[in-house]
Amino acid sequence: MKFNYKNSGISEHELAKEGKKLASVISEMKTIAERNDYSDCFASINLPFDSEISQDIKDLAEQYKNINYILVIGIGGSNLGTVAVYEAVLGKLYNLKGNFPEILFADAADPDYISDIKNIIRKCLEREENVLINCVSKSGTTTETAANFEIFLDIIKKYKKNYNDYVVVTTDEGSKLWSLAKKNKFKILKIPQKVGGRFSVFSAVGLFPLIIAGIDTVQLLKGAMCMRNKCLDPDIYKNPAAISAIITYLQYKRNKNIIVNFFFSSDLESTGKWLGQLTAESIGKEKNLKGEVVNAGMTPAVATAVDLHSMSQLYLAGPPDKFTNFMRLENNENDIKIPAGKFAGKTLSEITNAIIHGVQEAYIKRKIPFNEIVLENKSEKCLGEFLQFKMMETIFLGHLLEINPFDQPNVEEYKVGTRRILEGE
Repeated sequence: MKFNYKNSGISEHELAKEGKKLASVISEMKTIAERNDYSDCFASINLPFDSEISQDIKDLAEQYKNINYILVIGIGGSNLGTVAVYEAVLGKLYNLKGNFPEILFADAADPDYISDIKNIIRKCLEREENVLINCVSKSGTTTETAANFEIFLDIIKKYKKNYNDYVVVTTDEGSKLWSLAKKNKFKILKIPQKVGGRFSVFSAVGLFPLIIAGIDTVQLLKGAMCMRNKCLDPDIYKNPAAISAIITYLQYKRNKNIIVNFFFSSDLESTGKWLGQLTAESIGKEKNLKGEVVNAGMTPAVATAVDLHSMSQLYLAGPPDKFTNFMRLENNENDIKIPAGKFAGKTLSEITNAIIHGVQEAYIKRKIPFNEIVLENKSEKCLGEFLQFKMMETIFLGHLLEINPFDQPNVEEYKVGTRRILEGE
């Protein structure tokens, strides 16, 4: 992964000054890394190095070689990382190519969407094929997940006598879902207590379904390991997560409170959605660490090349309240040569590269700041690098803003109201 910040609008002097503020948190995280345990809120940085957890996940996944569909039931941090890696590596259209096993994601309590998944699963089971349900929830009390789990559990019970062999639960030890799994003899994968959902992609949350789908999680974790080591370097100029966090922080102080994550690859759109949750839930906080009301936060926006024909007018000429991260690929797995017409002989990669440089030239001309992140390709290793980079950048950004990037106290507000309404109180 290459990180280019020459057009960020931030001077070397500013970077050096703010970089001193990160010395303590980098030191603390290095201590956690050396301990290699899960006793601290920084625990997620140790996941890629945990060979014991990885082996347990791989051993369980080996039992499910003859699966046609993996149904991941979970929402938010319980599935966004999995979707991101699945679509990035295999392609957004993978489920339409006739390849198996496929992953289906039951997240929201959307009647039409869930009905479509029900029909797919039912037809599969009627053909005496196999479906694996992977219910993912840290707390085990998420309303949407609980409802969808009961719906699909009811279906699989009708077609499989040994239905509990086709259910794997991923949750915190001791949660309500854990207790339910024990009672029904479902297989269980544990999420480390201190690892929050949006930081959990390198735990069983992401690794288990991805292994079954054929993703090379060894390479995914290798990429994460490499990036973690870079992002623990106290020399901020060798630490891409630190530099990116400082730039984002300083632009936020200049009232750039909208972060546009611009992906020049359709298959990375879901990576943008994962990043959106990571940023919004980690950084959007009412109070700082002192308990003072600060209403901190940046609004993340996901953009792809098609948005150049719908949003670029706003980005180039609208309010100067946005900071952009351009994400592009150095190499594509495929390329297509244009056979005739105005661009005959040129490839789609050449067209895309010309568009990217044209967009950046327009930004530079208008003095709109941006960073550029270049991934070599969409391989597992490159995805592992990028996801780890962004998670550690978010931790550093929280430190600079003096807020807690690991909690989400206000998310509970809607959950409490939802449960009260459903329970008729």
